[in-house]
Amino acid sequence: MVAMPKRLWLVGAVAGVVSGMLGVGGGLVIGPALILLGMPLRRAAGTALALIPFIAAAAVIAEVLLEPQNIYPGLASAVFLGGIVGVKLGAIIDKAISSSLLHHLFLLLLVVAAARNIYAGLAPPSLALAPQLVELHAQYYFYAASFGVFAGVCAALFGVGGGVVVVPALIIAVDGISFQAASAISLLAMVPTAAMAVRNAYKQQRIDVVLAKSLAIVCLPAAVVGVALRNYSLDHSQLQLCFAVFLIYVAFRILRRGPTPGT
Repeated sequence: MVAMPKRLWLVGAVAGVVSGMLGVGGGLVIGPALILLGMPLRRAAGTALALIPFIAAAAVIAEVLLEPQNIYPGLASAVFLGGIVGVKLGAIIDKAISSSLLHHLFLLLLVVAAARNIYAGLAPPSLALAPQLVELHAQYYFYAASFGVFAGVCAALFGVGGGVVVVPALIIAVDGISFQAASAISLLAMVPTAAMAVRNAYKQQRIDVVLAKSLAIVCLPAAVVGVALRNYSLDHSQLQLCFAVFLIYVAFRILRRGPTPGT
């Protein structure tokens, strides 16, 4: 078990705010932080994963109370159904690959996530329609389910929610959907999908339960703050660029450290 350094409280707060704002699970903040502190990747991923359904649930409750029109239950259900397949597929892949390969795949995910955030931060803002004006065609549900498969695989392998892909993918694939709505859909679908992955991780003893409970104290209220900031205050592009810089820094640090022994 990794002791709880005081700086991890800050990590938990940042993870919660980022989750609420960007529609991601927070695993891309917590997981790398635990790895840099010396925790093996699979255990770090499992511990980060244990927080995701609770962070996402807190953010969804805040969304319903503050901006309920951002919730699209149909699209969220499609992402979730795809996530079921993704979690099972991820569990199979996890048993078939080595810790070293998993380490390099995680680095690749960090780089891709950083590139996505740089692109989103630099791209000109698009005109988003009001939720009631967005016409949801059948193909949108197929797209959402496909994104859910990827999110489930990411949750099972790396302890992240997959929102770094689900959110921009929804914005690109669903005409007229807003950043706020895409983030809310990602978080809503993340609750049951991540919960399934947590069950598998717990059975495999990959979760530091004490550490996860300690981090939850700051992560959950921070997620509520993130939702409020996303809907009412901060410039999303600036935050995405800062988050991209953070991910690149973390990837560089993990690359220099190399794979951590253990599971």
